[in-house]
Amino acid sequence: MSQWFRKVITKAADEQHDEWLRKRRMPGKPSEFIDLLLEHGPMNVTNFVTLARCSKQTAYNTLSKLSQAGIIQNNGGKYSLKEQ
Repeated sequence: MSQWFRKVITKAADEQHDEWLRKRRMPGKPSEFIDLLLEHGPMNVTNFVTLARCSKQTAYNTLSKLSQAGIIQNNGGKYSLKEQ
């Protein structure tokens, strides 16, 4: 196996581990929102309300928790995972 390929595989495994740690630290709706961001990319509050089938207040509360934990960022109304 080439060294380049090992680096790619190791990087992918590290990224998966990082996502697992994020979700483990924030179970429930926050974990669900992380999954939605991984699957769909940056989203606005309306997207979260629709896809997570929750109220707007729940979406705002969950996004606030994730933001305070340093997991997501808000860029012009679109939320995305912060780069590690």
